[in-house]
Amino acid sequence: MGIANIADNNAPSRALRFYPFHGDALANQAFNTLQGGRPADVARAEELARRAFYRDPTSVAAVRTLGLIQDVRGKRNRASRVLGHALALNRRDLVTHLWLIEYNVQRGDAVGALRHYDMALRTSAAAHPILMPILIEASSDPGIRAPLTQFLAKRPAWASTFIREIIAKADPVDAAVDLERRLGRAGAPFSAQQDEDLAVRLVAEERFVTAAQLMNRNADPATVIDPGFDFRKRAGVFSWALQSTYSLGAGEDLATSNQADHVLSIFSAPGQGGEVARQLLMLKPGRYRISSTANGLTLVPPDQGRWVVSCAGRNGRDIVTLNLLGGSGSQTGANAFEVPDLGCVAQWIALVLKAPADTGIQGQVEKVEITPLR
Repeated sequence: MGIANIADNNAPSRALRFYPFHGDALANQAFNTLQGGRPADVARAEELARRAFYRDPTSVAAVRTLGLIQDVRGKRNRASRVLGHALALNRRDLVTHLWLIEYNVQRGDAVGALRHYDMALRTSAAAHPILMPILIEASSDPGIRAPLTQFLAKRPAWASTFIREIIAKADPVDAAVDLERRLGRAGAPFSAQQDEDLAVRLVAEERFVTAAQLMNRNADPATVIDPGFDFRKRAGVFSWALQSTYSLGAGEDLATSNQADHVLSIFSAPGQGGEVARQLLMLKPGRYRISSTANGLTLVPPDQGRWVVSCAGRNGRDIVTLNLLGGSGSQTGANAFEVPDLGCVAQWIALVLKAPADTGIQGQVEKVEITPLR
């Protein structure tokens, strides 16, 4: 029986040639034969499955195949009872879970279906690539969200993977937003990183208001987060995003003057230019003042370094520009601007450098602030 034991799963017919009474091989051959779907295949599958069951009444493959045969014959309730017995023999049997998931879905029993999702995802590594996409798609159905929340609130082993997947793949993203809110109310909120990941996707889809609500950005919408560049406050997609290469960039640094503790060091090689820092804002319509203090910059002409505030979105337009002031000490410049009533629910503030061909840019920005004008 040694060779038969090796071949019983992958090639049951070969195993049966070595040992015609091998129970597992009979059961697996019965399952394979049933896939043919013809009446003769069903009859042959039943014969093989019964022989396997008589050899070993604990054979999951045999019991499962007998249950599936009842389903093929239209006896679904009887099939569910037989497959329930198969599951009692082995809770890891993925094929049985898949059938019972479909059975419960067709009966409108979302809780029953989710129970089998849960068991399959906890007990079978093979279940994840099969069931995760189905469960993510199902989460767009409002009727599934309440029972799904109940399962996820218990923090099963697959919860983190599912949350990561739904953040990335839910279509529309509202399913992920709704799940975040439901789990928060259930006392099992998203982690800070999961909230940030969801906010990043919302911003990418220009859902700025929802992203701001998620990150509690509406608490002080007229403020630039971290205007002094100490990078201590974590605000996810609403934090400073810095760009840096060998020839152009910005980075956190300690101040060299007595005016600030931390600064943003900026640099650009000759002839290089581009955006080196940006932050997403949620300014309400109205008039504002932008001010910025730079230190040790030599800029000729002045527009070699400038702050630009623009409306966020595909059709965003610039609404104000503020040139950095050069000089050996701290130099502060300011400008007034207005956020329009329409088409500008969120804004980007960006620092742009443009070095001339014969000289580079190097220096520090001590702060940038935006304040409302009364």
